Amino acid sequence: MKKRSVRLKITLWFSVILLLITILMTFAVLSISSGVMQKNIQDSLIAIVEDNVDEVEYFQWI
Repeated sequence: MKKRSVRLKITLWFSVILLLITILMTFAVLSISSGVMQKNIQDSLIAIVEDNVDEVEYFQWI
């Protein structure tokens, strides 16, 4: 088996660590943006319902 040079070993370790950091950051950004998007949608829905609540008519049955 051929020995790998120190330069190649360092390059491989650096590449693996960089790939792991990139994957972790991608998942973090996706989860945070998903939460922010859900919050914006919920706030928008609440505002629309509050604006239109006066236009709703209902009958009370005896």
